[in-house]
Amino acid sequence: MSKMRLSLIALLLSLGVSQLFSQRVVAYHQWFNSAKVQGWYWDNVTDVNICFLQVDASGGVGFAPNNGTDLNNYEQGLFESFLATAKTKGKRLFISIGGASETQAINFRTISQSQSLSNTFAQNMVDFCNDYGLDGMVYDVKQL
Repeated sequence: MSKMRLSLIALLLSLGVSQLFSQRVVAYHQWFNSAKVQGWYWDNVTDVNICFLQVDASGGVGFAPNNGTDLNNYEQGLFESFLATAKTKGKRLFISIGGASETQAINFRTISQSQSLSNTFAQNMVDFCNDYGLDGMVYDVKQL
């Protein structure tokens, strides 16, 4: 066996077989259920997709509780508590944007037709992920 092949085998063995063949278990979590931090099935998942962030026709992003307003202080605290718990438990966190709303599909169509709006949307998503320490986003629009 060549030295290169032996080195590769040694590297793979040092990583551990479980890491080589590990599976990701993804759960969707509705942000407005963030009060359910204790007793959540943390031990059963590796990744959490938090749903759903909404986009408006100008490329702005935010949650849409309370009939269209953004998070109030209580909801903000619950959301941040959920994120902190997930991070403490080593879970990867993603924000899921869109959902099955026709309004969301229309807004995405509007944004996609304008370079300026697309840039605004992209920057807003990067800022949101950075602000909350998220690992990324999931694009989950059902109708286009």
